[in-house]
Amino acid sequence: MSARGAKEKAQQVAGPAKEKAQDGVAGELRRQGKEGQARVAEQAAEKVKAAGEYLQQADGESLVQTAANVARENPAAAAAAAVGAAAGFAAGRVIKASTRDDRADDVPPAAADVAPEVPPADDGPGVRP
Repeated sequence: MSARGAKEKAQQVAGPAKEKAQDGVAGELRRQGKEGQARVAEQAAEKVKAAGEYLQQADGESLVQTAANVARENPAAAAAAAVGAAAGFAAGRVIKASTRDDRADDVPPAAADVAPEVPPADDGPGVRP
């Protein structure tokens, strides 16, 4: 399947699933008598939907340009995002490294790593090195 075909298939599946999830959350909140929270959930779903549509239609160059514009307009937010991304990357590396260490304890050593003890050869009586 081509990349274009995969994208079209994803859009066909995602649309109804997204609407069902949106209706499900808002509907469940309404059944619980939480009308205000249901409206907030619907508004959040609309924002996510709009962002998703923008990302589907935008190309890489326009995404980079938009990010540059946002950083230029709000440098503090851009700096916070960069620090957050770096912290997330570092945390991921630490978690990945600790996972490898944990697995190393569970894996028995390879035969090549374990040298059996071999007693010295006995050449018989009267033979000394």
